[in-house]
Amino acid sequence: MISRMEKKQNNKILKPELLAPAGNLDCALAAFQSGADAVYAGLGRFNAREMGENFSWDDMSRLSAYAKNNNKKFYLTFNTLIKENEIIDFGHSVEQIEKLAPDAVIVQDLGVLRFLREYFPSITIHASTQMGIHNSAGVKLASKMGAERVILERQIKLEELKEICKQPVEIEVFIHGALCCSISGHCLFSSWLGGWSGNRGRCKQPCRRRFHSEINGQKKSGFFFSTQDFYSLDMLDELKEAGVCSLKIEGRLKKPDYVKSVVSAYRMMLDTSPSEKPAALKEARQMLSSSNGRKWSHGFSSSEDMQSLIQFSSAGVSGRLAGSIDKTAKNGFQVEVIQRLHVGDRIRIQPKSGDEGPSITITKMSINRKSVMNATKGAKVFIHCDKNVHPQSLVYKIGESRSESVKRPANLPLYNPPIKVNLSVKVTEDGIEAIAKLPESSSEVFEWKHTEKIDLAQKRPLEEQTVAEAFSTTRNEALKVSAIQTEIIQPENSQGFFIPAGNLKKIRRSFWEWLETKETVAEAIANRANAVNFTETAEEDADWLKKFNKDLQTYKETASTLKKKEALKDAEFGKNNSANSIIVKDISSFLNEDLKADELLLPFFCPENNLDSLKTQIKKSFERGIRRYRISSIYQIQLLNEAVGDNLDEVFLSSTFPLPAANSLAAKELHSLGVKRCQIWLELDKEAIELAAQNWPVTAEMYRYGRPFLLASRAQLSVEGLITDSRGKTFEVKKAPLHELDFSENDGLSFIFPTENIALPEIKDCANYYETFNEKNGGEETSFNYDFTLV
Repeated sequence: MISRMEKKQNNKILKPELLAPAGNLDCALAAFQSGADAVYAGLGRFNAREMGENFSWDDMSRLSAYAKNNNKKFYLTFNTLIKENEIIDFGHSVEQIEKLAPDAVIVQDLGVLRFLREYFPSITIHASTQMGIHNSAGVKLASKMGAERVILERQIKLEELKEICKQPVEIEVFIHGALCCSISGHCLFSSWLGGWSGNRGRCKQPCRRRFHSEINGQKKSGFFFSTQDFYSLDMLDELKEAGVCSLKIEGRLKKPDYVKSVVSAYRMMLDTSPSEKPAALKEARQMLSSSNGRKWSHGFSSSEDMQSLIQFSSAGVSGRLAGSIDKTAKNGFQVEVIQRLHVGDRIRIQPKSGDEGPSITITKMSINRKSVMNATKGAKVFIHCDKNVHPQSLVYKIGESRSESVKRPANLPLYNPPIKVNLSVKVTEDGIEAIAKLPESSSEVFEWKHTEKIDLAQKRPLEEQTVAEAFSTTRNEALKVSAIQTEIIQPENSQGFFIPAGNLKKIRRSFWEWLETKETVAEAIANRANAVNFTETAEEDADWLKKFNKDLQTYKETASTLKKKEALKDAEFGKNNSANSIIVKDISSFLNEDLKADELLLPFFCPENNLDSLKTQIKKSFERGIRRYRISSIYQIQLLNEAVGDNLDEVFLSSTFPLPAANSLAAKELHSLGVKRCQIWLELDKEAIELAAQNWPVTAEMYRYGRPFLLASRAQLSVEGLITDSRGKTFEVKKAPLHELDFSENDGLSFIFPTENIALPEIKDCANYYETFNEKNGGEETSFNYDFTLV
């Protein structure tokens, strides 16, 4: 098989993959039938859309069978952070999903990446956008860790993307759909408001709510953090030219009608010839107009786009306005319709306060107490439901009832894994020889020969790739070539061999017909299981589990040894209240203000065109005697390797927020990359923190005091200072240049901070971190998620 990266010519993808969201099997089928090359989907746990419908095991099995039978691909999402006490359950899920042979698994957690690489090496890994990778240094390190593809952070300019795509790694980008205001994987906003972590697939989208501010006596109200949707129909040629390998549509919470219209529009533009694109663009835009999204934008593609991305006066809901509620009752509400509604439509109720409202599927409607199937513009229709809704709320249509969105074949089969065949094919002037093995079924070796003489080539000689592609096509779906080696031994002074395409097919068919007659092969086909059998619990003697338990014991022993060797010192950012403290400063302040420091904090976000500047700063700091650095993003590890080189053994690395380490596997991965002190992800609860202190194979550090940012964005915000939500909760918006690395005036970051400081009790065997740089003087204290179980 030829990989997508091998199809690059002059760093350009010949034809990028169109990748669609699949919240359920019907969405996947709608995507494939509308022209998607692949879909991405999740199960009920361990994915970034846990609050969505998601797939059952059987439907995921049907998806696998359908994709493989139709030359399509499916990627499974395991793109959340997992806690220590969830690793075994997670491992069991991987054990089951491996049976379905996904084309790749998408991951956020460094521990999950390590787990797949160590215990399930046959599974291809894609680095999720939730990893926040936004420059070539991050792409390089992700590749070294085992990721074959990197799904880039959305907040990247087109000019930055073009540079990043020069790396010999598959690059995937989002091309359409909802945008997060926050840099991916760095948001604590939802978690701060009740433990609903966006990094655990449970985001409540507080950024879509209405907020209020008052600056210099002027009151302001609006949706300050609610971004418009991303749209790139008119950018596809530039993305293809840049070398992007996969074009991804957002929307796993969407319905089949949305998937169908969006995929169809982008498929049309990708397949249209240059001369016909102006007319096709008009038609494709018309298709998208029925997709029930927000207003379109070009996202973060340029500084100008970032400045206009948020229109704070517009409500942050998706969908098309369908009416307003003028009456409510115990059993439903009355809507004054401005756009046709139909039983089966999906609607969202949006309170005028801007707070989150319920979403429902219309199951019953009535006009004048008479049941109706639809209601047209101007009608007053009563929608029956058991939800509490606010009078004067607006009703948005977010999904259509139309059944033609998907054609579901009857009796879709479950996935039945094929019998793997390893092949070796040799072409000589005397004929073709093939050797076959069934690695999982038998140790027997099957040798076959085609003894007709092979003609010499006059013009186009036979290539090994042609032979491989021909013999990889079996005549029975029960057999699949999992590995093939080809060799052509041509006579001296010849151009090679020539076999007409039709003849090569006949030879290939002859081989497979012969192989199926062999008793061992025929028996394997007859005994092939009907479908994948899913088990409820992990097998205690599973190879991965035995290896993991052995490794975990080693981790604990390593942690115990570390604690004896190294005294646990406090780390303080900005202040030095203890003789036992490590003074931490950010690298820019240290160099520009000539401050005293023991350890330097590196910026978690560094655009592509500023990597060289940051590398120079690291070199200067090293020359001035700094040997401790605080890592807040994985790209920094790569950059330190390049900046310090052979002197890296002298450097002491600590990981810190917003780089997440939520389990011992993540800590082990960071340790293998040179990190000697690892900060426990600050969303975790007491139990998870205590487990980290016990099990991590590296010094575990606890974020004991400070005021972390809840959201960071490159989007231009129209508010600064204190803001309040409709429930009276107060936050602070700050704007800052990106660590003064020669950025333009409008190209900085905006942050949302809480007005409370985190203050946590000491945990045995944990080092302490006190972050006082953003401390709120006189602010109240909170334990964040410490005292309850994080969901």
